[in-house]
Amino acid sequence: MKRTMLAALAALMIAGAAGASPDELDKRVSLDLRNATAEEAFRSLARVAGVQISAEGLSGKVNLELENVRVRTILTALCDNLGCQWDLQAGKLRVTPLAAGERPAAEGRPSGPVLDAAIDLKVTDASVRDLLETVSEIMSAKAHIDPGIEGKVSLELDNAPLRDVLDIICRTSKCTWSYDEDRGILSVKPKA
Repeated sequence: MKRTMLAALAALMIAGAAGASPDELDKRVSLDLRNATAEEAFRSLARVAGVQISAEGLSGKVNLELENVRVRTILTALCDNLGCQWDLQAGKLRVTPLAAGERPAAEGRPSGPVLDAAIDLKVTDASVRDLLETVSEIMSAKAHIDPGIEGKVSLELDNAPLRDVLDIICRTSKCTWSYDEDRGILSVKPKA
């Protein structure tokens, strides 16, 4: 078992002759990770993006679901979550852990004031589900969205608190939302 893990890790760390180019980092891919280790996350990204990634000394688990996103955006999201940094040098994509003092603080639960955070938002014919999931990500909350929530919405808001954004989305889409501050869960269900 150890030998297999070491072989897998070695395969992950070897950069191929082709390497990666800046154009490959702008390629759009989709990635869905659930409770993946750092090694599994970067191996999956390398596979779907068709790039070679050198990653070592990383630990932690990650949940990430992104569709049609640039490789560079996924790399940044993974590193934000795992406490690492990435760079492209001589065609080789390198991922290294941040020093202990540079790592972000452990993720805490979002608090009530997060609903007061103001954002600018401009969307045209956006999926209501996708928009609600994006708002929950901004809040660092888990989204529990009822399967009955569907449709499209167009909005243009400037400096709107997240609670107002959620109110407007739900008013437009005939839904209700609640936020469990203790558990960090945004729940959305159809209006009764």
